[in-house]
Parts: sequence; C-alpha cells; structure tokens
Amino acid sequence: MTDVSINWTPVVDMLTGVVDIFAPLLSIMISVVPLILLGSVIGLVTGIFDDLVKGIQGYLKPR
Repeated sequence: MTDVSINWTPVVDMLTGVVDIFAPLLSIMISVVPLILLGSVIGLVTGIFDDLVKGIQGYLKPR
C-alpha cells in the first residue's frame, strides 16, 4: 500500500482568508444593527402618533 499525503497548505490559506473577512463584517454588523433598531422604534412611535392625530382629527371633523 502506498502512503498518500495531502497538501493542506492551500486549504489552510483559503480558510485563513475567509476567517480574516469575519472580523470586519462583525464590526459592520455591530455598528449598523443599533441604527436599524433605532430607526424601527422611531418609525413605530411616529406611526402610532400619526394614527392618533388622524383619529382625533376625524372625530372632531364636523359631520
């Protein structure tokens, strides 16, 4: 039986490159997600306030 060895260097280099990409992606996600959540909360609050004002205006409108 012959002894076969695998050259793992290209695989390790590729995996190292992929892992090196994860740190900047994580930094971007950490900085962007709070802004998205803040925008969602502001949109929710302004939407509720807008509906309340429209409801009051509709109630006070003469018939």
